[in-house]
Amino acid sequence: MTLDKNEVQIIVQERAKLQSVDAAIRELEEYGNINKGRLWGAVNSDYENILLERNDKLINLSLAKYATDEKVFLSLYNKACEQEKSKNNTYYKALKVCCLSNSNNQVWRPLLGENDWLKNVEELLYTDANYEEKLAILRNPSLSRKTLARLLRKEAPFESMSANIWFQMLAELIKNEEFFNTDESNHEHPDRDLWDLQKAISKFLEITPKLLEKNISGFFVTRDLLGLLNPELHSSCENYERIIKEWQAIKLPEKEEIIKMVLEETICLIPALFGAGKSSLSSKDIALRYAYYGNKKLSVAEIRKGCAKDYCQFTEAALRNCSLYYDNKTRAALEECIGGARVYTYRRICIQISKQNSDFDSAPITEHGREAFKEAFNETSPQISAIEKVISQNNALVARLDKYEKSIKWVIIVLIIVFFWLTRH
Repeated sequence: MTLDKNEVQIIVQERAKLQSVDAAIRELEEYGNINKGRLWGAVNSDYENILLERNDKLINLSLAKYATDEKVFLSLYNKACEQEKSKNNTYYKALKVCCLSNSNNQVWRPLLGENDWLKNVEELLYTDANYEEKLAILRNPSLSRKTLARLLRKEAPFESMSANIWFQMLAELIKNEEFFNTDESNHEHPDRDLWDLQKAISKFLEITPKLLEKNISGFFVTRDLLGLLNPELHSSCENYERIIKEWQAIKLPEKEEIIKMVLEETICLIPALFGAGKSSLSSKDIALRYAYYGNKKLSVAEIRKGCAKDYCQFTEAALRNCSLYYDNKTRAALEECIGGARVYTYRRICIQISKQNSDFDSAPITEHGREAFKEAFNETSPQISAIEKVISQNNALVARLDKYEKSIKWVIIVLIIVFFWLTRH
């Protein structure tokens, strides 16, 4: 039975008492999806408490994942913590992971200060909690950005964490770009968590070079983190000049070709995102050129010249230059440069811009861009898809009209024959 949020509550509650376990689990999943991201107050405390009172292990696993009532949620979490050390602890470990996967409960995103539950979550991240628990926390879209900022700065309670584990955790976090690219500012208040996160990224770039010698995964984490940032939200960096010099000073053995390529991309992205104040088109310092490509209002001629001179790095930097997207001439020139993996970057940034600006069309505007999209994603742009759908519908309509036309012809012929027969008789 499909859950109806407008249904009379006494019916929902009585059904919760009587329905099968499978039906209860299906309904809980719908309930959780309907209320995803809710910050304040339980949606239906009575419904959740009735399911909790059934004390069914399968129902409790789903209830832990989708509950919105803080008392119900914490009852299951505390029970899991108390019982997981018992001899038969597998179930309670699973129950705990389900709790840590819950993205609907307001305690995940405290707005008025931090509570014991959140501190417990951070303890799980920096202690020897099992890997499944850490993954559940890091993949939970409602993870507090305050926690994320502390982790990026490698500050308390994460300061003693080994560099290897730290990079592993960050590698999981950057799989969800919404953590980094959400702006909840309004006309009354700026998004202070975003501002804090921007400063934390600066600190991350500052401390990471010292940790790379024995942790090459850090090169990939840094490149991937910078690659997913929305350039309209992330354009400032504290201590930028010192940071870019430290990254440029990193020396690698000749045999480390892949790592060198990743490092080059990182050295391209840092100035492209943050180097607006230090840029030059004609400089021999590549960082100054990348800063120019990524921040200045380029002409079509400059785009073509930069693409010819620094092809891959130019495209990587220019794709972060949002001013190029708002002018159809420069955007068309930029689309002519994209290919391979950069098609994915172009598409992601177009989508990011469209989320900030509803008037921006994320579909490619040139034939080259449409072909690149079709090849990369095995799809066409929304406009082309819509046109193809209309054409298909028109063809079907024409076919039906042809069929009707033939039928009408035969009807007319039959009517003429009948008419002549009647007039003769």
